[in-house]
Amino acid sequence: MFNPFNRNKARVTITSINLKTMGSMHSIAGRQVPEKVFTLSIPFANKAGSDLVPEQFKRPSIRVNNPTVSAPFALVAVDPAPPLEVEYKDKVMLKIKIKAPEEAYHGPMTIDFGTNTQDMVHLSVTKIVLSSGARREDIAESGFATSVQKSQLFKKDLQMYKVLKKGDTVSKVTVSQPFELVGTEPKLPAVADTDRSYVLSIYVKAPTFNYAGPLEVSIN
Repeated sequence: MFNPFNRNKARVTITSINLKTMGSMHSIAGRQVPEKVFTLSIPFANKAGSDLVPEQFKRPSIRVNNPTVSAPFALVAVDPAPPLEVEYKDKVMLKIKIKAPEEAYHGPMTIDFGTNTQDMVHLSVTKIVLSSGARREDIAESGFATSVQKSQLFKKDLQMYKVLKKGDTVSKVTVSQPFELVGTEPKLPAVADTDRSYVLSIYVKAPTFNYAGPLEVSIN
């Protein structure tokens, strides 16, 4: 039987496969597509905030709602079927069945995993201000910008030698709103009696809305 698709068997080339999730995108190698319908096995791992958040805190899960593929390709099926809730550090192997275009094609293909970007907020912290009593210090080059999930936790290491003197005890730490302090390392109370004890790690919960401005940390 004559199959017009057979004429195009060698004419569909995916130069790269772009994987879009949580508002970001990375690419993997493309492939030749001789089949009319082909399957890609994509490992989907939740590593949200793994570079900022301490291991002892639970991160948010990622919800895969409704994956899509870019034209001229068409999505046929996803196994396991969405919606899927992927917990932090969990990984699921998604088998994505895709229909190739009938006409010749040479170019990229994008798979959007349908993750909910409305749960993301953008933080643009202009500087971190450290204070203890009347002493106040703007930490040099402390500003940062990042996109995280609402209420995501992040970690910052603070050098306190400019606001503390040897022998001072840190009994309480607060951060300015809209941030929320979740914990410190070392745990409080802590005494500044060695060079290493002047470094305090704070674990902070991000707000539920975009924020631009300073992050103020008060030490008592």
